[in-house]
Amino acid sequence: MAVEVRSRDRSLDPKDIAKEILNGSSFDQIQQKYGIKMRSQLLALYTKGLALLNPVPVKEPAPPPAPKAAPARAAEALKSRARRVIGTSGTITLTRALLIEELAFKEGDRFAVSRQGDRIILERVET
Repeated sequence: MAVEVRSRDRSLDPKDIAKEILNGSSFDQIQQKYGIKMRSQLLALYTKGLALLNPVPVKEPAPPPAPKAAPARAAEALKSRARRVIGTSGTITLTRALLIEELAFKEGDRFAVSRQGDRIILERVET
């Protein structure tokens, strides 16, 4: 595809310009070689040449990713509205209803307690 820039009685191929720039020639060298007077013409040829050399493949948009199913236990824990108060001796009482029925722990489970920012995290530990 030739662009209508006439220099030295010939049409310039944008692919040739782009190839030369990609091979390391400076804009000034190319302007002198092809008789291009304005830098804007050179840049226009270069961008058209790049598009011709490396056409952008047309891709169909990817379907949105399926939402990841959170484990039931984690979803239930997020829904929990249980509130507890630290007692005078520094203890917290976690009832059977909260631990077993709402948070899906089982009798005999062992867990580790950790802190993450302002949160206290109970994690089941394998024995």
